[in-house]
Amino acid sequence: MADVLLISSKVHHSDCQFQLKDATVSSYPAPIKQILRVVPRSKIDQTVVKRWLSHCARNHRMCILEPPKSELRLLLIDVRRKCLVSTTAARYFALSYVWGNVDQFLLKQADLPELQMENALLNHWDRMAPVLRDAIAFVDSLSEPYLWADTICIIQDSDGRHSYLSRMNEVYRGAVCTLIAIDSVDAMSRLPGVSPNTRDVSYLGKNTHLEMVRRRHDLASICMSSTYERRAWTFQERTLSRRCLYFTREQLYFQCLQAIWSEDRYEYYEESFGVYPSLNLALRDSGLQWRAKFDLYGQLVQLYSKRELSYASDRLNAFSGIASDLSNKWGWNFVAGLPTLFLDMALMWVSTTQTLRRIKADDLQQYLPTWSWAGWADGVHYRMALQSQREISIHKFAITMARGVKTFNIASSEAIGTAEIASKQPYCNPGTRIIEDEGLDSIHPQLIGMSNLLIFWTETVSKHKMLIIPTIQAFPCRMYGEEASNNKLCRLVGTRGSAGLLMHSGELQYRLQDSCSYEYILISKSDEKPLISSVVHGFLDPEDDVLGSVYSDYYTTLPGSTLCIMLIRHMDKGYAERVAIGQVHEAAWNDAQPIRKKIYLG
Repeated sequence: MADVLLISSKVHHSDCQFQLKDATVSSYPAPIKQILRVVPRSKIDQTVVKRWLSHCARNHRMCILEPPKSELRLLLIDVRRKCLVSTTAARYFALSYVWGNVDQFLLKQADLPELQMENALLNHWDRMAPVLRDAIAFVDSLSEPYLWADTICIIQDSDGRHSYLSRMNEVYRGAVCTLIAIDSVDAMSRLPGVSPNTRDVSYLGKNTHLEMVRRRHDLASICMSSTYERRAWTFQERTLSRRCLYFTREQLYFQCLQAIWSEDRYEYYEESFGVYPSLNLALRDSGLQWRAKFDLYGQLVQLYSKRELSYASDRLNAFSGIASDLSNKWGWNFVAGLPTLFLDMALMWVSTTQTLRRIKADDLQQYLPTWSWAGWADGVHYRMALQSQREISIHKFAITMARGVKTFNIASSEAIGTAEIASKQPYCNPGTRIIEDEGLDSIHPQLIGMSNLLIFWTETVSKHKMLIIPTIQAFPCRMYGEEASNNKLCRLVGTRGSAGLLMHSGELQYRLQDSCSYEYILISKSDEKPLISSVVHGFLDPEDDVLGSVYSDYYTTLPGSTLCIMLIRHMDKGYAERVAIGQVHEAAWNDAQPIRKKIYLG
């Protein structure tokens, strides 16, 4: 039961007789608490909003630092003159909401000259989304000049739209504040409190000076239950914003890097609210170690990948602003959503669903590969990568792009933190068996024109050298969280017994029945014990001996690293696809007599 709150217009009042609307006082035994303000029933009090923004700008040390000046030329809505203006330096607000499957006015190249004339937006006012009209009115009521909204500030039929989308970090970081329509289900939704009588400020009872109301929901629970939080595009819009105003049916909330405030009370920032503020803080910390950086990346991917898209092919586009932000701060390069410096670790994502759904693309230039989480329409986690001590096995790789083939080095742990440089020379790592071949940029003729093809040399083992035995259990939620609960496990059995585990989404046994050729490839090494340490009779049991239940007695007694491997399927066109990810004992891998091969992974 929610708390019951007494709101008084007078500090001292006695002998109050309530006129109860839908309950008696005895029906609500929850504790009575005081609050500081009465939420206006009619509409938002702009003076409160101005006070929040002013106090944050003057007093919050973490929020005062301005983002780097962007040279990105923006189209902005002049909220007073009701037209579009083009500028590179202006104080503006941004809008974030759920588009939904409704018709709304979108900016086209042919409309731009007209819309830059004063009051031109009024000619299209009825066609514009209600949420956008409310946002224009709200910014105007704050005496602020400009608003940015994607539907009308991005030329939707422009050839440069894709490159513009990759700079969303500059748009949202550059905004004074982002207006978030957290209750919106589509563009026809309103911003509650902008127009009179659009809020749900209900009460249980009242008299002349007192009202009894239900305690309103906290911001975290509102966000987690909203349609807004299930949509992919809104993830980076909220994540990249320095300040946010959340419009709910009950009241308005303000969030910055140091505080959360609401119209009815002050809320302290709670970590359970989510990872969003921590991204802003982490990017300001120049002392982060490489593992902390990858951990942040893994959190972002895990939160983003489970979100919904109307068009699955936008999977990378809707993440591109976050990737650009990480690139600007840490000097990272990305291929298909994965950071090249950590490519060996970034390949070790694991699906969170029972049935992986591939994202298809007719255009080979827009092909989203199987080796990237972006090539699948479901959520992923990075439990395996984050719980392994990294030892590089693949030092160099190549990637096919629209303009040719580019090669990169994977940085060692000591070198991580510096921007990688495209390499033209073969790489040799003394003391290991890894010698990178200088011919990575040469590909089979039938693969020319295929983008996001990953090319590298590594050790391989035929699937027949290690048998795959299905188990009947998945990751235990109490150990690995709900996101891992749908991962199925298979034992890998070598010449001397159980040698490791393979993690998949539940369809592996059916896929292995086709006529394709399968093999394991080595991704990286780790001195750590395997992620899944105990499987007994097909069931996970964390109380058992750590190694004995995954490895046979023979392999348990042998020294050696845990190897992170990938099961791949060779296709008729000359490239391979990812099937599953797993871990195996190094001795079992060597027993299988691995062979070095050049891999084309699509």
